[in-house]
Amino acid sequence: MSKKWVKIDRATGEIVKRKTEAAIERVFDKRTVWLELVREDAPDFDSNTQKIVADVQQSDLSDLSVDVDPSEKRVESWAVVQLSGDELAKRTSIRIEETDHLLTKFVEDILVAIATGATLNRAAFSSDVWDTINARRSLRGEADV
Repeated sequence: MSKKWVKIDRATGEIVKRKTEAAIERVFDKRTVWLELVREDAPDFDSNTQKIVADVQQSDLSDLSVDVDPSEKRVESWAVVQLSGDELAKRTSIRIEETDHLLTKFVEDILVAIATGATLNRAAFSSDVWDTINARRSLRGEADV
């Protein structure tokens, strides 16, 4: 079974090479060292209020006078983080802007109805129109119509 490996520059901790091999010759007393790479799956999260950020666990390998432990691995995982107030506001704004083209069409329909003398009331517009309008109002914290 193949494993993922990363070659680490011990002075900087940075990856200089990647490989997928069943096994690899590992030398632990050099300026670079091969470590097995373990990648964890992204966790479930609520994209409306959270985001995931990359997280790396790897020992400090910079002291060249100390051999690297043969069991040492690099673990790449994810952390769930709450969105900041600014990020939440931006996300809300984007979700509202995504329906702007629909709102433009609704306004056009209203103007045509006025110009042709149609009666304007709730029933003059489809439930899809009201669903879209209520979704936008909800994003702004306003009550449904």
